[in-house]
Amino acid sequence: MKSNNGFTLLELLITILVLAIISSIALPSYQEYAKRAKRAEAIDMTFEVIARQKRFLIQNFYMANEFKHLKLEDKLKEMKYYEYELSWPKNKILYDEDGHEITIPYDKEDQFVITAYPKFDDAECGNLIYNSYTSEFTASTGNKNCWRN
Repeated sequence: MKSNNGFTLLELLITILVLAIISSIALPSYQEYAKRAKRAEAIDMTFEVIARQKRFLIQNFYMANEFKHLKLEDKLKEMKYYEYELSWPKNKILYDEDGHEITIPYDKEDQFVITAYPKFDDAECGNLIYNSYTSEFTASTGNKNCWRN
């Protein structure tokens, strides 16, 4: 009687099929995990800027208008997944019950906006934005889950 020391073609095909099924289930989960990990960079940097802006305000009595005043230039160059912009809030626009526009003018010099622009395709969230005037964390797509990690 002859012994078989190898695998049959059918056994190899079944193994490949099982691996393909597992990969098709795992890959989307991994891709979502990778995007959340990349967004964590923007979240961490935003909180770093907030802390440094508060410290700068206490020391100088006004907000920094450039990252170099916060001593963040080198750290920003190391960021892989986002580019950052520091700007000032625009007037806040609200609407009353009848749909009439109400403009609340921005007139404080102690407020700022941080915008993180992704260097990768992030159609779900787009730009991540923090506005200290309204204390809101938003995404340019309107998705409220983007700031959760």
